[in-house]
Amino acid sequence: MSSNKAISHESGVKKRALIHHFLCAYVGLSSDFKRSNGDRICPKCQRALIQKNNDWNVVGTFPPKNYSPKAATDS
Repeated sequence: MSSNKAISHESGVKKRALIHHFLCAYVGLSSDFKRSNGDRICPKCQRALIQKNNDWNVVGTFPPKNYSPKAATDS
């Protein structure tokens, strides 16, 4: 599965990949990184993220794997 695609969750909440750009240390949702000519573009420094695990990596998902809408409303 591509890291820039939303993942459907049983609760209807869409999970999105969190991407870390090594060069400028920006971390954001995959949807923050606009595409240009097939490359992701960092919203902070405007540089292209060419190679996964060299320029950038996926550091997690949002909401996190243990997210539960029920638990969030039970507080």
